[in-house]
Amino acid sequence: LDAEQRVLGILFLDSKKMASVTDLLKTSDFFDANHQHIYEAMKQLDDQSKTIDYVSVGAILREQRVLESSGGLDYLYSLAEMIPSTSHLDTYVEMIKEASLKRDIIDFASQVIEHGYGKDMEVTEYVDYAESGIFEISKRRKASSFATLSEITKEVKEVSERNANKQGITGLMTGYKNLDELSAGLQPEELIILAARPSMGKSAFAMNIAMNVAKRNQQGKANVAIFSLEMSNAQLVSRMLSTEANIKNTRLKTGNLSTKEWQYFESGMQSLNQLNIHFDDSGSVTVLDIRAKCR
Repeated sequence: LDAEQRVLGILFLDSKKMASVTDLLKTSDFFDANHQHIYEAMKQLDDQSKTIDYVSVGAILREQRVLESSGGLDYLYSLAEMIPSTSHLDTYVEMIKEASLKRDIIDFASQVIEHGYGKDMEVTEYVDYAESGIFEISKRRKASSFATLSEITKEVKEVSERNANKQGITGLMTGYKNLDELSAGLQPEELIILAARPSMGKSAFAMNIAMNVAKRNQQGKANVAIFSLEMSNAQLVSRMLSTEANIKNTRLKTGNLSTKEWQYFESGMQSLNQLNIHFDDSGSVTVLDIRAKCR
């Protein structure tokens, strides 16, 4: 409650900070019901471009018949009096946000328990319900205010300076020179879609990139995750072995290999076993599943 009092007190002292606070805090984030009334009155005044002060907030609370239950005007005055300065607002806002998230998780957990004891959900549906609920709550942690252009250009400059000595390839090397030159490597936060007509070699190309990323980055210790909705893990690894051992995949399927090819097979297998590549061919994997497993 101290953090809630301090945020409200700071807003009374400097109402210009209201815009940044409303970007981050909802009325329901406040635990104390009286503080919810006060904050909601402040938001109402801000939306109407009116002055936020004790008198105007008190007038709204009186009109809503919650002024006395909210502590009266004396409590509104005391909120600002207990604040030595308007600094550390961000810290207090974060404390309120974290406490609110914890309460939401506790409330949702009670619902998960209730459904768990009930018989209204199959196991798969129940797990999806629990995962999606927690995921929705966790997304609130990423709420943020606008970033200014000057802040972003500074960030871009810092990234460019860090990448200056990386010889043009700032992301993960794919092993394909032309592709790496065009993209500067696989970059964080990018979604890359490989599209082509059927039977054009998309899967083989993707497996080659996966192997090259694992081999050529982080001293050969880069982690790669492959989620397959169609092909099995064995089929995917068979393609990799075919490439690594330079043996036609059709010959691997039949096992009709010459003595020399068996040697190539063993050598290719040993090479692949050194790579940190992980597979999931469950087929029913969801975005939530991928997110959880990649943690």
